[in-house]
Amino acid sequence: MELGSILFGLAMVVLVAAYVLRPVAAGAQSPQGGGQISSLQAEREHLLDALQELDQDHFMEKVLEKDYRPQRQALALQGAQVLRRIDELGESSDSQASLEAEIEAAVSQLRTVPRVETRFCPQCGSKVLPGDRFCSSCGAAQPEPGD
Repeated sequence: MELGSILFGLAMVVLVAAYVLRPVAAGAQSPQGGGQISSLQAEREHLLDALQELDQDHFMEKVLEKDYRPQRQALALQGAQVLRRIDELGESSDSQASLEAEIEAAVSQLRTVPRVETRFCPQCGSKVLPGDRFCSSCGAAQPEPGD
């Protein structure tokens, strides 16, 4: 084997290793990044599913009352701890506040859009655009909007 082939192979191994390890290195630099939030939200969803399943099993009498209460309390406690950790990271409240502000801006923009009064032809009853002087269906002259 030639020296060039060996060096090329080594370079490829280094590039692949750098590409594969890049997310790991990025995760070490930002411990409170989006990955932690998403894993906490996934855990929250898992706990909600477990609570729902436990409630359903209890309703169908698959789980005894003496077993149901402590299991439900433990799941609810775990869920509260997960929600506390999500709130501590601050991501949920900041994103919710920005989402609410965005919605309010869109609503206020829609409220400021001028509304066009719909007009109809007095002769045939078809819809007439605000700038039209004649009906597009029957050709009748249209009165001015102020008339």
